[in-house]
Amino acid sequence: MANANSLIEYDPRWFLFRALSELEELEKGPIERIDEINRQIAAIMNKRSIMEPIDISKLSELRTVARDVVLRLNLGLEHGSRLNLVRATHLLVHNDMIRFYQIGNTLMTKLKRDAEDIQQRARLTIAESGMVQIGVHPEAAMDIPLLSQTEEAFLSALIKANLIIGEVAAIAKSTNEAEQPIEQLAQVEIADGMLKNLSLRLDYLQTLPLYLIIKEKDFLRYVESMEWSEDLAGKITCGLMVNLVIDDGRHFCVTLDNVRRFREDCVTVNGVSEVVEERLLAWLVEYLETHQVTEAVIDYAYDYWIYWLNQLGRYLQEPTTDYDTLHDWFVL
Repeated sequence: MANANSLIEYDPRWFLFRALSELEELEKGPIERIDEINRQIAAIMNKRSIMEPIDISKLSELRTVARDVVLRLNLGLEHGSRLNLVRATHLLVHNDMIRFYQIGNTLMTKLKRDAEDIQQRARLTIAESGMVQIGVHPEAAMDIPLLSQTEEAFLSALIKANLIIGEVAAIAKSTNEAEQPIEQLAQVEIADGMLKNLSLRLDYLQTLPLYLIIKEKDFLRYVESMEWSEDLAGKITCGLMVNLVIDDGRHFCVTLDNVRRFREDCVTVNGVSEVVEERLLAWLVEYLETHQVTEAVIDYAYDYWIYWLNQLGRYLQEPTTDYDTLHDWFVL
């Protein structure tokens, strides 16, 4: 295999290269150690090229493997040094490169596994009997995504070691136009924060009595409505809010009359009234506490409801009778 230096060009964005440059510029720079580091990096690349199903005669494929190795080394060194160049040069002198690779690889493997787990969990499955539950089940007659298209795209990119950066908040609504490879620890931390939010949302949804989402006599109509949803979790939440206020039914499906009454009775020029908002948030906290969820789930769900209360209040400030538009917000 070619030398690592011929496969990877210097990139100042990578902390690893800056740390190696610092090491080389030391007055008593350990030349032998730098040579040993290069040999160790080349050895890791050689091992990866053997393990990966690639054509080692193709330079482009070798460069892909080499870049992947260097990115994981970079993540490992950033993690170990916390971006302190002095500490990083010390670590490079006293540690084998395989150690940094293992750290970086562990970080990336965890992100991928967490993303795959959330993909599996973030499904609303419906049996022929009408039973509704979260997660993939073999007996399910229908399988509907609970996350938004943006969030689904985020998970798919992450599984490929790429990242679509959105808001690390209660809900992700905006993204960059394109995926970008994960190269830095800061990107890992962004991805990890978004994954934790998605996991907490699923924990919150898991507590809800989802069997109330479908009335048996309207099974086909409601299933069709849910299949069209871009963000079913948000739609379930908005529907629950409306039904809690209007008829205390605690259902997730609403009628056009429910929406009209909610707008007339609960929405002001400033959005959902403070009294209604406080009532709903108090119900949420009490409900989750009775289900013995963690404080992290309660905190997340509270922020998630505030987000949807604000969105719903702005939306319902203007009357609308357009069924397709209302469908974007509720399971009708």
